[in-house]
Amino acid sequence: MSALSTQRAGGVTTAIFAVETAGLFAVEITAGAAATHRIAVSAVGDLDGDGTVNGADLAAQDAAARDIDGDGDADAADRALLLQNFGLLANQAPEIAPVRQKTYTDLAIVIPLAPMARDGEGDPVFFDLVGAVGGTATGARCGVAVLCARARQCPQVRRGTANDAYVRVPGGYLHVPGAYVRVPGAYM
Repeated sequence: MSALSTQRAGGVTTAIFAVETAGLFAVEITAGAAATHRIAVSAVGDLDGDGTVNGADLAAQDAAARDIDGDGDADAADRALLLQNFGLLANQAPEIAPVRQKTYTDLAIVIPLAPMARDGEGDPVFFDLVGAVGGTATGARCGVAVLCARARQCPQVRRGTANDAYVRVPGGYLHVPGAYVRVPGAYM
């Protein structure tokens, strides 16, 4: 992948690449001298770093023009780059809407996780189970299998990561609300 433009100003080198297809790309960077180097990757025009190029970025550019292309000047060319990417939205993490489940002590149930997840781009959602409190929770083909250890001690928190192979759910954990445990005459 070759840079469309490379500018150097004030000890900072800025390279702009055109990414026109989805996929993984490699960029080789060679430093001229032994030193500490900082590399930042972002969408051109995403001034606030939220993964989108939108009205907030345009307002920030209008309020205090920034040098986007790295040539040392904050000018019309920088505004043009922002406007060229206006409307860009990076792949977002899946949204998780946990649903309370019911089970009985010593009776394992499978909680389907897929219906609790929605990905705005239609990417498949993957779950990695991390642990449980008050019982066991293990990955199952169609969800998470839960087994309560003792009466009134069903797993209250089952933690795992959810992602769409691009972005993890913010915070990095999926929390499924504790299951109800059936105790004769009462629900917990």
